[in-house]
Amino acid sequence: MPFGAMYGALFFTVLALWLVLGGGGSAGPWSPEVFLAAAAGGTALGLLLGRRFARFGGAILAALVALWTGRLFLLAPDPAPVLFFVGSMTCALLLLLPVTGRAEVAPRASSVFGLAMDLLAVAGSAGFVVGTVWLASAAPHEAAATTARAARAESAPAEPARAAAPTRVRWTDFGSGLALAASEGKPLVVSFVASWCGYCQKMDHTTWTEPQVIDKLADLIAVRVDVDETSPRNGYAGADLASRYGIRGTPALMLIDAAGHALARADGYRDGPQTLAWLESALKRRGTGGGVKSVSP
Repeated sequence: MPFGAMYGALFFTVLALWLVLGGGGSAGPWSPEVFLAAAAGGTALGLLLGRRFARFGGAILAALVALWTGRLFLLAPDPAPVLFFVGSMTCALLLLLPVTGRAEVAPRASSVFGLAMDLLAVAGSAGFVVGTVWLASAAPHEAAATTARAARAESAPAEPARAAAPTRVRWTDFGSGLALAASEGKPLVVSFVASWCGYCQKMDHTTWTEPQVIDKLADLIAVRVDVDETSPRNGYAGADLASRYGIRGTPALMLIDAAGHALARADGYRDGPQTLAWLESALKRRGTGGGVKSVSP
């Protein structure tokens, strides 16, 4: 077996296992990551069988993986996307070079199975591309819907008692959050997000719907800031806040006091238990030192 095909088979096998175990941030059975895992598995088997199509298809898939993992790293710096980015670029190069990527002729006995693997790789790649594009196009609509829900919640009259726990975290804007923090003596938990951020969307569907997280944030001031927002909202624009607090990637969480001092920070995706653990640790440290930055309208 050519070295390029051997390397590619190993790379796509490891990638598929990483995605199946949830390393790529899969949020459901029809998420783009599931289709990518199928494409990686089919390509790996196709390379092992010496399928000619798998060589060029694998190179194209490796290029897609490089784009995807590069974006993951920009959104939430982590060693795994970097390793897969380097591995995918190496894989594409080895498969494209004739001296390392030229496939052997597949045995006739494996042609039917090999064709099935080719089809799986094509279908998985197509599903990954379509799903990624769909999420990107749906993100602004979801962000607008979230903002509208938050506005309705803010304008609704206060209830004397909560009849039932909400199914999602109720966010407010930064200006309103500071006012509530000053009047209620509670710190702000600020979630910095972007409409194009895949991990932000994942947290919307997982972390921010977990009952324990919702109950915890109900005792604090939950604030959401869109880092791309340039129009001031109650005196503060999201882009300005991101700059002042040094936010370079999303999602990011900060615990901020009523004076606007940052008390604690967490970058990148966090599930429910990780978010709760960070909050507990941050709240214990609250008041032990001065903040790192304050803001004013």
